[in-house]
Formats: sequence, C-alpha cells, structure tokens
Amino acid sequence: MKAIMLSIQPKWCELIASGKKTIEVRKTRPQIETPFKCYIYCTASDVHSCLVVGGGSAELFHCCNYKTAFVGGGVVGNGKVIGEFICDSIEVIACHKYHNGVGYDYIYYTESKDTLTNETQLTDYDMQQYFGCAEDGESVGYAWHISDLKIYDKPKELGEFSIRKKCTSCKRSGYESTACMYDEDCIVPVPLTRPPQSWRYIEEITDDE
Repeated sequence: MKAIMLSIQPKWCELIASGKKTIEVRKTRPQIETPFKCYIYCTASDVHSCLVVGGGSAELFHCCNYKTAFVGGGVVGNGKVIGEFICDSIEVIACHKYHNGVGYDYIYYTESKDTLTNETQLTDYDMQQYFGCAEDGESVGYAWHISDLKIYDKPKELGEFSIRKKCTSCKRSGYESTACMYDEDCIVPVPLTRPPQSWRYIEEITDDE
C-alpha cells in the first residue's frame, strides 16, 4: 500500500511533536485518497537538531543544537524518520489579497479555516514567502491535516523504507535473476537511499514487517 514520506525541518518537527502544529502546508499533494499514512523524515542540520528522548511521548521531543546538547539516554533524530501520522484530509489553500495603505498583504485560508496561523504555526508573511504573491481568491497550495501522531522511541533509518522500481536485472532485461518472483510486471522493492526534497510515495510498513 502506498504511503508518503515528508521531509520536515527540525523546528517544525518539534512543533508537530508537541501538538502545536496540526497542519503541514505544501505546494502539491499526492494523488491518493485520504486518509493515508505519512512518515516524518527530520532533515539534517548542524544548527537545529531533533532530540527524541525515550517513551515515544510528544512532550519529550526537543529541538536543540546536538553538538552542545547532553543527550542523556535519548537519540538524535536528524537524517532519520522520527515518527508518523495519518493525513485525514487535504484542503486547498487560497489567499485573500488586501491593501494595507502602503502595499498589498495576504491572508491564507481554506474552506474550513479563516486563517491558518494557529494550525500551521506559520504567519501569513511566512506563507507568502513560501507560496509567493497571489491574486485574491487564487489557490496556491494544500493544507495536509495531521492526526493520530506517533513519535518513535527509536528513529528509523531511511533504508528501512522502500520504493518500487522497474527491475533491471531480470530475464526480460537479458539477465538471469529471481527478482521477478516479486512481481510479474518486473516491479521490485528497493530500499530508500535519499530523502525526498518535499515528499514522495513509498511503500507503507506493515505491523508484520
């Protein structure tokens, strides 16, 4: 079953884990129906690092400089998958353009939210920097709603996740292999080696894996 992996900066990972950030904004959305599972990849950073301190509790999740932090039994989550959530709905983000007396400002909203500041922990200026300027009422992106959040006791490595690719070493390619025993269309699971730039489809991990 398809799932999504999102690359998220450490400071936003902290706000998601604390429950303060309940909407993730993106310029695009996957072409699969909600609800679906999203895995949180915490991006690497020498300045701000995610520190997961046992117990899987959102209250024990911190953003800090790992070079000066005393881990004290916890683990650094940078460059790892630190948790997962269910995206239970995706709404289109539009903007309201208004004149402030000097120039134009923008308020970003969805069908259910007059403003997204609290749920995204982003100011309208932040979203303007991300989405760019827009005309009044123009759709600019998507609000991914976060539910059923789970922060792992131990972050997972990228290689524990896989994507499906066309096999290049089977009989149909002129080589002897048993790879196609996985799929009659020569599509085989391949471990993930690079994080997504924004998000990407991956194979969902099941409980028996």
